[in-house]
Amino acid sequence: MINRLYVRLQFLLLKILILLESMLSLRIIASFLKANPETPAIRYLYKITNVLVFPFQDIFPNINLKKIGVNAPLDTVALASLIGYLIIFFIIIGALRILTKD
Repeated sequence: MINRLYVRLQFLLLKILILLESMLSLRIIASFLKANPETPAIRYLYKITNVLVFPFQDIFPNINLKKIGVNAPLDTVALASLIGYLIIFFIIIGALRILTKD
């Protein structure tokens, strides 16, 4: 019974992680390609992902890649969020595995 619950919870958490990581990846790509933030789809994407990146807001400044010949910004806040949520996912899965060990 507990193992079944663990598997379902792990599956749900994985789906949530995929959704979060996909949205943050789209934000990074939109930022890198300099997508127009006034476009409704991009504005909506930023509105949703601003909530996700808030905990990681002041960890790293955004980097402009002009030094390497690319005239585009790198959204390091979203990149830190990608890594941060992945780490949090593995910590939660590890804790659940320990708690449901028979």
